[in-house]
Amino acid sequence: MNILKIVVIVITICLSACGSGNKDNSAAINDDVDIYDLDLTGTWIYLSKSDVFSSDTDQFLYSYYKKHVYFFEDTSQGVHYSRCEDFGEAEYLGVKIDEGFQFEHNDLVFTVLNSNKLEHQYGVLSGDTPNTYSKGVVTLVRIGNQTNTDWGNVEIVGNGIDVNEYDTVCAEYSYRSDSDDIKYLDIYIPYYDDSLALEITYFGSIEPGVYVYEKDISNDQFIYLGIGSNAIQFINDFPSGHYEVNSATIELFKSELDILSGDFEFVGARGKMLGGSFYIDLRQP
Repeated sequence: MNILKIVVIVITICLSACGSGNKDNSAAINDDVDIYDLDLTGTWIYLSKSDVFSSDTDQFLYSYYKKHVYFFEDTSQGVHYSRCEDFGEAEYLGVKIDEGFQFEHNDLVFTVLNSNKLEHQYGVLSGDTPNTYSKGVVTLVRIGNQTNTDWGNVEIVGNGIDVNEYDTVCAEYSYRSDSDDIKYLDIYIPYYDDSLALEITYFGSIEPGVYVYEKDISNDQFIYLGIGSNAIQFINDFPSGHYEVNSATIELFKSELDILSGDFEFVGARGKMLGGSFYIDLRQP
């Protein structure tokens, strides 16, 4: 899930997921819309916002945001769908029910706000950390009636990897709004019969420039860098299914809200090097 180059690039895309000034592509709310009459085929953005509170004092602690890409195909057998990270893997089958649309992989039920917008609200849930609870909302927004996997391009070369992907690139982004301002970004491209992901964890926003990263050393910007894949061709070179970056140099050429581009050089275990370039444009929705 969680190549490499994308890491840096997507960093800023997070902000759009949670309140950028971009235009809402959904229509006005229509209470008369019937889920059974809707064709859900298309590309959807999954936006999640969870507010986390202290179980002891009910004090608000922070908000947790996630942004994902989903691809739907509405058929007579149900709604076939896959997520960004499912490149090369089996699809899921969602169903339309009287209450709305239900995912298969997590059983969430979404009510219909209009033909291009679905919503799931939840009450109090146990938090991921002790002595906390959360409540929030998940929204699905359709950004097009076709499958759109063209979010940028990625090139990675070295140690048995040689990929130059222009047609199928997407990402997942999440972050916490607390004072640490830690962000998590996974960028995906198809790799043989599976996917390849670049994992990056960083502080705050990223400006154009040159960045040097050293694992296990306090860094001004990046906390963690890695690449992972379950493809056998990747595991042949990296038996754990994961390439963890020990040191890196990343040069960002462009860094705007939802747009990043740059070059990178990574050094992993036993001096294994990977290099490449990336461009990501995730101005959706």
